[in-house]
Amino acid sequence: MTIAVHVAAALCAVTCLAAGWVLWRVGAGRLTSVSTAASGVALLADLALRSTGGPVDLTAVAGLAIGPIALAGYPRLAAGRSRVVAGAVLVVVTGCAAVALARPESADGLGIAIAFVLIGHAWWVIERASSADRSATQWMIAAVVFALLAGGLFGFGYGAVAPSGDGVIVEVVGYLLAVLVPVAMTIGVLRPELVDVRWLVTTITVTLAVVLCFLAAASTLVFGVEALTGQALGTSTVVTVCALLALGVAPTRRWLYGTFKRMLFGGRPDPISALASFAGLVGNDLTDALHLVREGLALPYLRLEVAGRPPLTSGNEVAHRTEMTLDVEPDRTASLIVGLRPGERTWTKADRDAIGLVAPLVASTVRAQLLAEQVTQSRGEAVAAIEDERRRLRRDLHDGVGPLLSGVVFTADAAGNLLARDPAAAARLLADLRADAAAAIAEVRQLVDGLRPPALDELGLVGALRTWSNGLRAAGGAPIAVRFEGESEVAGLTAAGEAAAYRIAVEALTNVARHSGADQATVRFTHASRTWRMEIRDPGVGGAWVPGAGMNSMRERAEAAGGELAAGDGLVRLTLPSDR
Repeated sequence: MTIAVHVAAALCAVTCLAAGWVLWRVGAGRLTSVSTAASGVALLADLALRSTGGPVDLTAVAGLAIGPIALAGYPRLAAGRSRVVAGAVLVVVTGCAAVALARPESADGLGIAIAFVLIGHAWWVIERASSADRSATQWMIAAVVFALLAGGLFGFGYGAVAPSGDGVIVEVVGYLLAVLVPVAMTIGVLRPELVDVRWLVTTITVTLAVVLCFLAAASTLVFGVEALTGQALGTSTVVTVCALLALGVAPTRRWLYGTFKRMLFGGRPDPISALASFAGLVGNDLTDALHLVREGLALPYLRLEVAGRPPLTSGNEVAHRTEMTLDVEPDRTASLIVGLRPGERTWTKADRDAIGLVAPLVASTVRAQLLAEQVTQSRGEAVAAIEDERRRLRRDLHDGVGPLLSGVVFTADAAGNLLARDPAAAARLLADLRADAAAAIAEVRQLVDGLRPPALDELGLVGALRTWSNGLRAAGGAPIAVRFEGESEVAGLTAAGEAAAYRIAVEALTNVARHSGADQATVRFTHASRTWRMEIRDPGVGGAWVPGAGMNSMRERAEAAGGELAAGDGLVRLTLPSDR
């Protein structure tokens, strides 16, 4: 036994011991931990026995019995039916291993049988185990499949190139490939997210399968032609045959890649057909929309992030994802995070096209829900404003008109009692009664004017403002001239918008009279693209306007009418929506 074989076998043994210790420490299955470490012990003992000429081949024991037991129990034996199935697998593996060790001539066939049993059990685990155990099993499968196929290919190639070789190189390569199995088992338990193991399994299997197909086809053609013709083919002919077969490598790899993914991870519907089936169902419920998109495109994970809102998710989070920005609002961003399917590293063209079609649907759903929330908020503010106005009316009626009308009743009773014996006193009471009634009428008129100025209905916005501004005077008593521009542009406002414009203009002109020191002001109306504007300007020389209750009142009136207000430096600008 050469030094190279000793070193390779020792490396494999130490790796098994280390993996068994790590698996034990992290709480993996005890059977797997002990069996993995026992494989390392068996390899070390085999090295010692070979050095002394011992009769027992413990490498075969490790490879046919202890190793398969560790793989069958990896990562752990679950409870219930899973434990029963694993127990049956262990019985079959142990029986095959015992027969193979007792009859070495049957070792190859029974080894293949053990491999198929382990593959079937691993597949069963992938279908039923938890997500963590499934990922760990896939890591183990990746290493075992690569070690078996790569070892077989190397042995085939080496045997063809050096048929008289002593097999030492093949033995060394076998030990080195076996090292990958305990390493992968350790990674599967400690860091399963290190890489996308499903992509790793698919890539390894497909690549080695393509190589096997190429070698099988080349060997069949070359040896078949030689058997038929009875003559050995020349080097140029063999190279030509291999070059022609190489043309089919890429299509074969694509076909095998798709087939293997469908076998392991399931198929998925055509993206465009899936979009057509649920496009009309995407509504205002963002959670339902995400589920529809994910299920329609057979995606493992979707996450929608909108600024200022908690994220929404659908499916189970995966390691490899891509992100797409959605156009929702100018001042708000949204992102659609898409998890890639098992075995995929990037989007396919069909997926990219499908996501490009579905992204506007999701963005429209987000936009619709944001608008619905804004409408709900505005409705709540409107209801609150209405309730505030009702409370004000109730207070004014109770504190103002109510006492006046009560006084009228009491005065009328008193006048009726005095009418027969003291007409003069009754006449005075009737005079007071008339004054109280007039005050009540004035109070009611003030309340009515507070709801909507009558001048708006009688004269329109410009006429009402002109009538009101005729009596406008500065703090010193000097009259203020108000000039109106663009009177023909006053059209298309709602009743609420017209009332808001009137009261904002009155408040702004009152501020001019109080604070500006100017003797003139300009009110200008403009209209463009369904937007109406009113600007009040003054060439004031007095103090600057200071935001206060009046300014806040104007801004609240503008917002209640669906508009906005800007004020400062002698200018008040009101913008309102218009139906023209």
